[in-house]
Amino acid sequence: MVFFTSLASGVLMVAMLQYRAWKTLRQQSEWRALADEAKARADQEQAHREERERLLAMLGHELKTPLATMRMLLADRQMPDEIARRFDVSVAEMTNVVNLAVQSGQMEAAGISLDVQEGPLRPLIASVCRELAGGERVVVDMPPEQDLWIKTDMHLFKVVLRNLLDNALKYSPSDAAVHVSRGPADAQGGWSLSVRNPVGRAGWPDPERLFEKYYRSPKASYRSGTGLGLYLVQGLVKLLGGRLHYAPVEGQACFTLMMPHLAQGAAA
Repeated sequence: MVFFTSLASGVLMVAMLQYRAWKTLRQQSEWRALADEAKARADQEQAHREERERLLAMLGHELKTPLATMRMLLADRQMPDEIARRFDVSVAEMTNVVNLAVQSGQMEAAGISLDVQEGPLRPLIASVCRELAGGERVVVDMPPEQDLWIKTDMHLFKVVLRNLLDNALKYSPSDAAVHVSRGPADAQGGWSLSVRNPVGRAGWPDPERLFEKYYRSPKASYRSGTGLGLYLVQGLVKLLGGRLHYAPVEGQACFTLMMPHLAQGAAA
């Protein structure tokens, strides 16, 4: 009787050990399958990213040349002024779409490196305004003697300014002023800049989705756009070490940039 009891216990123990071993092997097999699936997804996403980057690079290269040619033809003014003006606006919008797509792809692929320099802020704003349709509506609430010398990547910061001002000009009434104003420097050398505009036909922006990629307000369909501008701005501001904040101010839409560095000897 003792023999049979011991034998039964031994068989039961072996069965339990075999079950545990099988269960362990099955779990390891499932883990391997999950790991293989995750790797396959990662490889596929990487391939998609690389393909997208090649496509964007190709578009940027192939479209910029004909767009530049169109601008040269427009400069000859061999067509009626009104047609030339409309053509010029269309070319500018197409150029902006290409630039936004390429810049967004570079940002997502971490393909942007910083080139930090020092320079005055006010001339940078003026340069951006000259490039924008309706740029004469921008009012810089900053006397020349109170200009800031900033320390950042000037090229990327110009992209940020251009998109913020372009957004404000597009979605405010066509006869309304867009105001740019600076805030005081803080004790750590940080500074702020606000872009403020009355709300136009597109209505108030949705603060929950404002910086979402490809998002556009349903009421904004009357204007051409990609939904990439504010998405790109937010990413570039983070890359520059700053923050971008939206909040209505005095009945107007207001975007505030908070940046980390002033140049040495900059005015407070």
